[in-house]
This record gives sequence, structure tokens and C-alpha cells, in this order.
Amino acid sequence: IPDDNIAAAKEEFKDFIFARFQGDVPSMGRIIGVVNSIWAKPGPRIFVHKIGLSGFLLKVTNTRTRERILARTCWNIAGHPMFVAPWSPELDPE
Repeated sequence: IPDDNIAAAKEEFKDFIFARFQGDVPSMGRIIGVVNSIWAKPGPRIFVHKIGLSGFLLKVTNTRTRERILARTCWNIAGHPMFVAPWSPELDPE
């Protein structure tokens, strides 16, 4: 794979954060509602994509909001611990 393609993919996915719940997982609607009420009030909505049983990709287009989310590794979302990390093509969600 050419280096230009890898660089383009990394740039394309810079807005994504990987999130995983430990234990029970809230419903998708609850996750969307809570993350947007906590983090997206001042800016664009956060889009949530489910990957696997307890993994999610959060598309956070606002740089400040993304930095704020990644400043901590664990958040309490609807009473459930959610761990976050920057997403990259090399990330193994398992």
C-alpha cells in the first residue's frame, strides 16, 4: 500500500475515537443521547457507530471536543464505564 494512501486514511479517520464499555452496554439511543448532551452542546453532533458487542466509533469533528474526550481514558455514560482511545487503522478493537 502506498504511503500516500496510508496518510490519507489516517487523515480521514482523525475525527474518530474508539470507545468500549466494560460490562453492560447501554442502548444505542441512550449512548447517542448522553454523549451529545455531555460533549456536543457547543458544537456539532457526535455520531456513534457500533462495532462489535461492546465497541463503538465516535465521530467527533470538533477538535476541542475530541481533545476533551481523550483527556481522560474512562467516562461514566448512563451509569456504565466507557473507555476511550484515539482510533487508528492499526487499532485492534479486540
